[in-house]
Amino acid sequence: MPCKRTQLWIEHAEGDLAMAKLAASAGYLCAPAAFHAHQVAEKSLKAILIELGARPPRAHDVQELLRGVRLRGVALRGIDADCARLNPYGVAARYPGDSAMLSAAEVEQLLVAAEAVLNVARVSLDRATALVQPSAHVRERAQSAYRGAPS
Repeated sequence: MPCKRTQLWIEHAEGDLAMAKLAASAGYLCAPAAFHAHQVAEKSLKAILIELGARPPRAHDVQELLRGVRLRGVALRGIDADCARLNPYGVAARYPGDSAMLSAAEVEQLLVAAEAVLNVARVSLDRATALVQPSAHVRERAQSAYRGAPS
C-alpha cells in the first residue's frame, strides 16, 4: 500500500474523476469536466513522484510530469497520448475561451484519458509498494529471528 501522503493524492484524483463525470453528465459543463479530467492525470502523476520520494513541481503540464516520473525509472506505458490530450485543459479550461466549445464526445474522450492515467498510476504504485514490502515469508522469518534473539 502506498504511503499515506501518496494515498491522499490518489484519493483527490479519484474525487476529480467523480467531479469530471458529474460535470459531463450535466451536458453543458464541458469546460469544468475538462479541467477536472486534467486534474486526475496531474494528481495521479504527482502521487507517483511523491511515492518515489520526489517533491512534485507546482506545475500543471502532465506531459512534463510524465517525463519526470520516467526520469526516476518508472516506465509508465500507454498513456502518452492520454497526457497529450489532457494537457491543454489544466489552465485553459478554467477561463472562458475555446474549452467552452468542447463537445460531449470530446469530453468523453478526456474522461477516458483521465481514467487511463489514474489506472496506470494505481498499478505503478501497487508494483512499487510490492517491491519495497517484504513477502509474508520474509516477514515471518524476520519476526521469528527477532523473537529468538538474545536480549
